Amino acid sequence: MSSDRSASPIFEPETQFRYFSLARYALIEAFRILKLGAGDKVLLPEFVCRDLLASLHALAIEPVWYAVGRNLEPDTQPHVWPTAKAVLAINYFGFPQNLIPFNKYVERTGAVVIEDNAHGFLSRDQVGTLLGTRTSLGIFSFRKTLLIGRGAGLAINSSELHSRLAGQITPNVAHMPPQIVIRRVLRGIFRTSGPDYHLARLLRRLRAFRGLSEIPEPQQDAEIRIPISAPPNSFLTGILAEQDLEAEAQRRRDLYVKLSKMAIELRLEPVFPSLPQNVVPYGLPLFGSDIEAIARLAAHEYLDHFKWPDLPDRLGPSPRHYSNIYLVNFL
Repeated sequence: MSSDRSASPIFEPETQFRYFSLARYALIEAFRILKLGAGDKVLLPEFVCRDLLASLHALAIEPVWYAVGRNLEPDTQPHVWPTAKAVLAINYFGFPQNLIPFNKYVERTGAVVIEDNAHGFLSRDQVGTLLGTRTSLGIFSFRKTLLIGRGAGLAINSSELHSRLAGQITPNVAHMPPQIVIRRVLRGIFRTSGPDYHLARLLRRLRAFRGLSEIPEPQQDAEIRIPISAPPNSFLTGILAEQDLEAEAQRRRDLYVKLSKMAIELRLEPVFPSLPQNVVPYGLPLFGSDIEAIARLAAHEYLDHFKWPDLPDRLGPSPRHYSNIYLVNFL
């Protein structure tokens, strides 16, 4: 696994890259590069999955918050945001976050913007810039776009930060998780996700038969503990090199167009009313009003669906849209 070159040909040569098992470790490395530690503050959106907080906990960094509107852009002006040394801008579901408020915040505070692009590998903004490369540091989670189980990375897009880079962590030679291997084999044989979809449904029913939740419950300590170690698996770069990324991007765009039309016919409301030209979506996010209709929509293409995110414990009361979004996952 290369220590210095980019993760695939879609990255510019000047982008330096480090690989990890999970994006949470990539975020920890971003904080270390910025020399953040105990008592420093990082500004986060309130609409975020709580396991991200484990990255801050690892370095005793304090989170502060900005509100997010129903359009998933900041809901307040940057001049009222709490002062912090870094701020996280999330490309929700692979759609480019508007960076104008963040740039204004940088002008006021001198903070560094970290672009959280865990949902948006392969996605670009309206001028064709790859998401995750629009700010000094970008977070990627390949496992949310490709069926690989584990794999994430940190893009270092500022030459001023290259000198602070540590070497690539030695990859873990462990194999893919068995359930991922089985799913990949089934898709290779049948050229469709139908068989592995039905296998997943069977496994959920077996969990229910054993008196367990069909889907494993969120970890109670997710805000303070990362469940696996940081090294990436050795197969990661090989899969990135071999994958037909253009075909995967087109598959996701085609699914979005097809399912968003069906969703509207079912009187479901997509979070994003249209698909911009360069966007490669993580899935189809919907405001959840009819859960059974969402399940039928996902099942039509043998896809999973779930509520997103698992919100942080400490926020207290929040706007309805924070807990009213379901995702039809295109993985």
